Amino acid sequence: MTTPLPYHLINAFAPTPHAGNQASVVIFPSASDPRANNEEFYLKTAADFNLSETAFLVPVDAGAAEPRYGLRWFTPAAEVPLCGHATLAAAYTLFNYAHPTAKKLHFDTRWRGSLSATLESPVGQGAQIGLDFPVTDTPALAELNATVGAKVAAAAGLSASDVVGVGQFDFGVDAFVVEVKEGVDVKGLKVDSAAIAAAVPLAVVTQLAGKSANGVAINSRVFAPGVGIDEDPVTGSAHTALIHYFLRTPDASARVVAAAGVPQSDVESVVIDAAQVSPRGGEIRAQIVDGRASLIGKGWRWGYGQLEVLPQ
Repeated sequence: MTTPLPYHLINAFAPTPHAGNQASVVIFPSASDPRANNEEFYLKTAADFNLSETAFLVPVDAGAAEPRYGLRWFTPAAEVPLCGHATLAAAYTLFNYAHPTAKKLHFDTRWRGSLSATLESPVGQGAQIGLDFPVTDTPALAELNATVGAKVAAAAGLSASDVVGVGQFDFGVDAFVVEVKEGVDVKGLKVDSAAIAAAVPLAVVTQLAGKSANGVAINSRVFAPGVGIDEDPVTGSAHTALIHYFLRTPDASARVVAAAGVPQSDVESVVIDAAQVSPRGGEIRAQIVDGRASLIGKGWRWGYGQLEVLPQ
């Protein structure tokens, strides 16, 4: 018999309860639930929530000491290959309301293999969750500065001379990191979404903001018209690319070590204190650990309920 499905509404990578990026988390009772294999159900449900992402969880081995779930992510318009904030939201939900004694979770995904999440603080509102993701390559190509960089800068009311560097990465669509000068007011930028859409499917506008308490600080904003999101409030997956861009591409990493005051040989040990300075705002502590991206942030539940069984 088909039964209502529980859902949870989570603010992820949120320093305070009403900040961060919103995600809905839907949990199926088992892999045999017919909706768990119904693509149309996923798409319609994500569109009904109309949040930047909906995470769908299917138990694989929920009884293990380190529970394992299948995980997929959908915007209101499409499935995406990786979503950081919805993964944090899914982990926050499971740690707090399904597996309160667990300290680690595993997720099987379609395109990014096995991911894991760890509980970094006691359970409860504002709990800190750590995510283990692959680092996303962002090759930095000088010719992109004069093409993609210039177009994105113009869409943000900047000049091409404000662009420091550009990197490209795969997000299921062509995506680009566009680094701007430290003096640019990234938070105050008035960005023309239509102009961004005409230039690229997804753009991460970022800047190095100097030394931080843990390493270096960066600011960023993410514009993703190609996946149905004019501006994303906080984007964990983009930070797997920003880690590579700032710590593994030569020009950007040289700026990082200069700001952090460490030798170039130690650049991959630098912690990035990242602020996504969207209107909602969010914070991520990002670094490379054992060759992978470690992202840590807080979650808060602001609502929950159940999905009714409706005719398809």
